[in-house]
Amino acid sequence: MQGEADGFIIAKPSSAAVLTRRLAHRCGFLKMGAGTDPAPEATAPLSERVQRAVDQVKPLLKNGRRTSVPPPAPAPAKLASKMANLKGALGAFSAEFPGYNIWTVAGLRRDEVRTTASLVALLNPSFNGPLANALMREVFIEAGGDLKAHPNEFAHYVVRGEHCFEGDRRTRLDIVIESERSIISIEAKIDAGEGFSTPHEQANEGDAPTIRETDAKQFARIVAATKRAAEARGKRAYVIVLSKKRVRQEAELLTLSWKGLARCVKRALRTEGDSTVKGYFLSGFGQHVQSL
Repeated sequence: MQGEADGFIIAKPSSAAVLTRRLAHRCGFLKMGAGTDPAPEATAPLSERVQRAVDQVKPLLKNGRRTSVPPPAPAPAKLASKMANLKGALGAFSAEFPGYNIWTVAGLRRDEVRTTASLVALLNPSFNGPLANALMREVFIEAGGDLKAHPNEFAHYVVRGEHCFEGDRRTRLDIVIESERSIISIEAKIDAGEGFSTPHEQANEGDAPTIRETDAKQFARIVAATKRAAEARGKRAYVIVLSKKRVRQEAELLTLSWKGLARCVKRALRTEGDSTVKGYFLSGFGQHVQSL
């Protein structure tokens, strides 16, 4: 459809056309109908009319682009009610399916890369909140670290996955934790490629498997790279091998078993509680790594 208004040919109005006509009318460029007296603002000086139009459009623009109106903030009471309902549903689900483990259903199995990536997320305070801090504290203590002098060592820290010190891929670490005073590298091992000795290579029958001398060179590079990174920042260096097998003391490595990690999970949950969705995920992860 087309029509005429004061010499203007107007196509079927769209939202943009309607907005343009209204702004033009506000500025006094266009009358809304024949015989209509101009509005008071239409007789104002041109500069004032243009400024008035710009002021009316500004709330709809951001950095020169059209933007939507921000959504209203959620009501605290309503949000708390929804979370309470979610906790109830989660508790009922756990009671009905006591053997259900989300990590087992996800097919983590003994996949080293995926299991380590999951641990990176669970150790990340930005993702897992206070549970991450509690878990990192327990991991450090379980591996043989001492927090007596600095009990709040892991109140704030940064976690990185698949991190390369100095850009050297030979020293790529599965997990790197950097706190205010320390840099901790964690190398996770599951099954193949562990670099540990086989039973017939052990000195005495019944000894726990240990790192072979040739494979210890890889960990020596990791220790050296971690020390260089820590010294450059004025911090202490630690390297933890996460595996079911122990590490010789002379290798200068701390050892944490997967079962030990499961114990860390239990203690962290006792500290922070497991009645949340995050606690449910962490508890399931602890059950999963128990058998690695």
